[in-house]
Amino acid sequence: MNEDSGIIEYFIGIKNCYVFAITARGLIVKKIDATPETVFEKIDQFRKIIRRRVNYNDTELAAISEWFYNNLIAPIISEVKNKKRLGIIPYGILHNLPFSAIMTDRNSKRLMIDDYDIFYLPSASVYEIAHNKNRLKKNNAVIFAKSDFSDYSEWFDLPLPGTLAEKDSIVKAGALSNLKVFSDAGSSSQEPSETNAKKYLKDYDIIHFATHGKLAPGDSALDSRVILSKDETNDGELRVREIFNMEIDAYLVTLSACETGQLRGFSEGPFMGDELTGLSRAFIYAGAPSVIASLWKVSDVSTALLMTHFYKNLKGADKTKALCDAQRWLKNQEYFDKPFFWAPFVVIGDWR
Repeated sequence: MNEDSGIIEYFIGIKNCYVFAITARGLIVKKIDATPETVFEKIDQFRKIIRRRVNYNDTELAAISEWFYNNLIAPIISEVKNKKRLGIIPYGILHNLPFSAIMTDRNSKRLMIDDYDIFYLPSASVYEIAHNKNRLKKNNAVIFAKSDFSDYSEWFDLPLPGTLAEKDSIVKAGALSNLKVFSDAGSSSQEPSETNAKKYLKDYDIIHFATHGKLAPGDSALDSRVILSKDETNDGELRVREIFNMEIDAYLVTLSACETGQLRGFSEGPFMGDELTGLSRAFIYAGAPSVIASLWKVSDVSTALLMTHFYKNLKGADKTKALCDAQRWLKNQEYFDKPFFWAPFVVIGDWR
């Protein structure tokens, strides 16, 4: 780990919670002055407010955000305050918390993202594995953009035209080199099918999915899936259990869909533990050093804007800085200043 980076790791036990600060100088640990039940309740409240999009009082959000800073960040802030980037290793329910949106000062309304480039890690051991796996190659890219979900009417009532707008915006920006596009607005041979995904993913450095995600319940965590097109060979549902068996040699997988960063275990609540699985962990296991995924259901319009700026930034920056700079830009735009719009996506894995 270099001097520009620090890692904050959490542990939630039966009675107590702890926070660890890991830097090039070593490790310190502090007990958090809150019970697991309180942490769970605060995260639930925070996410419920954010998901109301704009229909809330800023003071209400600021009060809970300040609680997170005082209890989860402040005890170890002296160890990381001069760092450029922070890696967050959550535990259990903390995987659902958008650390970028935590307020560090209520008077100035300054947020964590104003001071740090933030990325997430499943564990400290994954940091080393993903770091060593990252080839830092961005020579080609592929987009799978699906908008028609009439075959999945039991789950989705309406088409998703925003995925095509997102694809078109990224293509028009010229932000990705040697780009291949699979879209249901094109010919049948270029269909964003599960079959094409399984055939071509291994050939690309940057892989971008613009579609729906479907989160499975905890007892079926291996069935969370990316929704693609059906054909005679595959049912169009690229599941976690299938991704675990794939081999991917990419620089980055972007899951531009709803709740793709959500994880599931075999229990819920404050004591859910950390034996969790989901789409992001499956792609990392399959070989991707980094995944960009979402923590809640997202807006088509803001996602298209965010992703286009992210890929523009990626030409001259690491993926964590590229995403955080895109989020800083978006939160300064009219109509998109609320965390619901700019904060759902996170980098998971290697920051570079």
